[in-house]
Amino acid sequence: MKHTSLKIDSSLLLLGKTKEISKELSSFIGDLNLNKACIAKLECYISLDSSDDIISCQTHLTESLKQLFGEHIPAFTLINQQPADVNNKALLKLTLFDQPGSLVSFKVFQKHPYTVVTINDDKIIFSGGIHFTEEKDILRSIQLSYDFAEQLLDHEEMHLGHLATISNYMEDLEGKNIASTGWSNLATLEEVRSLYFDPTLFKHGYPLPLNNSIKTGGFSIDFIAASKDGFPTAQYYINTNGLTQSCYLPCLQKVFIGNLSTQQANSINEQIDFYKTAIEEVISNCGSSEILIEELKILLTNPDLAQLVEDELTNLLHPNKISVFHTQSNRAEHWFDIEVITSVTCDK
Repeated sequence: MKHTSLKIDSSLLLLGKTKEISKELSSFIGDLNLNKACIAKLECYISLDSSDDIISCQTHLTESLKQLFGEHIPAFTLINQQPADVNNKALLKLTLFDQPGSLVSFKVFQKHPYTVVTINDDKIIFSGGIHFTEEKDILRSIQLSYDFAEQLLDHEEMHLGHLATISNYMEDLEGKNIASTGWSNLATLEEVRSLYFDPTLFKHGYPLPLNNSIKTGGFSIDFIAASKDGFPTAQYYINTNGLTQSCYLPCLQKVFIGNLSTQQANSINEQIDFYKTAIEEVISNCGSSEILIEELKILLTNPDLAQLVEDELTNLLHPNKISVFHTQSNRAEHWFDIEVITSVTCDK
């Protein structure tokens, strides 16, 4: 599994310049001699101000991908987060499988494109973004999204117990109280998720949750599921608080890390040291003697810290690739807020 990315003008998506987007993507793929048939997933990171903009950009991105890929559209997700190093740009990240023994299949379920990757006897599903426009009813949005995820997995003769990671993108993640329940948005997510996560399906731990606060857009999810001979293959590392902090997929020899609980810090360097220690602990539990971080994703609430945090974590962890995004947070008790997601090679 490899990643590569390019930046395009945000206005191309906002104004519906689908031919230009398709052309830029095509040129990028051609310049790098990439095989379109090996592209399993595309993530589009862009800063949008309204739900109408999100719906329009979803439509324009879909049309652009149809022009480029025809009927074989890879799984894709539109994420309302701004890359920290540029303004008025959208970041398009591609996930590819071109190693011997891997096969990428493009499928559609109820008009929703998703991707199935087969590596020898292992099966991996990339769902792409699952989103319903129920912005004024976040409870309903979460229910619809998880219900659709369950149906998609059932369509592939799998179930929620096969989930490896699940990304939750929610507007004002830590805020708002739902009048009917008194719950915050995050509490609502956890309550609904518990209804779908039957403990009998998760005998070895729950999938890695990657919770992201977005500027606007209600709620959406994006998951990776994996199986072999019908059985779940994801292996989890659970911390002392009972939270899943990493997921190891043997067929990829990769560890996905997230959900690193922040703690109150007296300085930015203290917070950075906490994350470094937490990442090293997770990786050491995978039996790896060396930290080989392929990709590091940083989410910052304070854009002024972007360069400092990027430089410090680069020097400490030496990732092959690093990306920094702006996000929203209401947690004023923290000197600063950061979420780190890494993909690493593991010796396990």
